[in-house]
Amino acid sequence: MLSNESYFNGVYEQTYRPLLRYAVLKLSNPLDAEEALQNVYMRFFRRIAARGHADIGDPGAFLHRLLRHDVMRRCNGVAVPEDGRAAVACDPQGWEEDTEPARYTDCMLYVLGG
Repeated sequence: MLSNESYFNGVYEQTYRPLLRYAVLKLSNPLDAEEALQNVYMRFFRRIAARGHADIGDPGAFLHRLLRHDVMRRCNGVAVPEDGRAAVACDPQGWEEDTEPARYTDCMLYVLGG
């Protein structure tokens, strides 16, 4: 059985890019997307440190659900960044869309280093 740290590192390598893409699409801001991901991965690591990872069947789906909730809280004004800035204003329409709007392509390429 993998240690929690090895498990986390493997999951991180597999899920970071797709989760970042999702966060950038929904939040429209690379810095807010990075912050959301940092929160999600911190919560995930704390969870596996406390309860292990044997019961997590699909870690990608688990993390996507955490990220989706974080993004929704940010868009609804519930989560405010620690520095006290105003909550991110975004359009909650189309939460389940899998399409990639053209207006976000340049931002995604910047964030993903492409």
